Amino acid sequence: MSHRTKLNARQDGAALISAMFLMALTVTIISGLLSQEQVRLRAVQNERESDQAHWIGGGAIQWARLILREDLIQTGAVDHLNEVWAIPIPKTPLDVMVKPSGQNVEVTQPTDWIAGRIVDANSRFNLTDLIDVNAVMGDQGWVGATGINPEGVAIFGRILGAAGFAPDDALLVAQYMLQSRGPFDQTNPDPGLPLVSVGDLKKILPDSSDEGMLQLEQWVEILPRPTALNVNTVAPDLLAAVLGVDVGLSNQIVSDREQGYFTDVASMQSRIRSRVPQLPTLSDQHFNVKSDYFYVLEQMHEGRVTVYQSALIARHLMPRTITQVLWVHSGWPAGLTVQ
Repeated sequence: MSHRTKLNARQDGAALISAMFLMALTVTIISGLLSQEQVRLRAVQNERESDQAHWIGGGAIQWARLILREDLIQTGAVDHLNEVWAIPIPKTPLDVMVKPSGQNVEVTQPTDWIAGRIVDANSRFNLTDLIDVNAVMGDQGWVGATGINPEGVAIFGRILGAAGFAPDDALLVAQYMLQSRGPFDQTNPDPGLPLVSVGDLKKILPDSSDEGMLQLEQWVEILPRPTALNVNTVAPDLLAAVLGVDVGLSNQIVSDREQGYFTDVASMQSRIRSRVPQLPTLSDQHFNVKSDYFYVLEQMHEGRVTVYQSALIARHLMPRTITQVLWVHSGWPAGLTVQ
């Protein structure tokens, strides 16, 4: 083979290698672009499915409002765990959905479903009970404090003790609530930020343990205005804490309640005293058999997306029957599930 022939062969080999390298590089670039496009398309699809799940959840909240409104009209004087609103909704397939445009569309994924539950928010102790306020029926806007409520402080002190805190810290929390919700004037130049969640108690109780805070988050809440604890729906461990009795005795009270719910405050007082004769009179300002606030818990599954959502609904009979959505948040309050 001549020198020129060998040179041409080398050049042909180099050209072939270059061509193969360029081809591999082109395939890599195209593959990367396709992969990025696939990720982008999946993100868009996930966002669409999330929006659709939230839209379905919004409709479920309106359905819950209707259920609570009808319950208020029918049995407004009492709320208990045997009523329709207290029945959980298990995973329910969404065979047919209605788009915002009003068109009926068959769901392509048989795994699309929704589950939900209404929970009595007045089954927990309300931190706003630590103060007296100037707008007793206020749900929105500023509900100002006028003083500390001694009975509320005593009840919360027993709750703190049961959760492993110093009972005397209840007064510290009440003082903070009073200052943060007091008038902004020369007598109160730095009121501080109001408590928004139970987790905010950490700034008042700096030595709090994670275990103790977790327990408080399951027993305590913050509602717009003072409310009474519904003895028909309160859990046995919290009932033991607020009454200052052992859990065994509170379980007996709950067992009695399951045989027949408390119909009014007077019968509640009488039946509980039959179990706890030494119990002092329970004020209807802090203990009752009806509720004004409810949580709506939702779990929506749409395609590859699962959405967890909760809402707080206020419900009042006077001056007219009304239900109002106060907030909608992602996730569920501590200790609550849809089951």
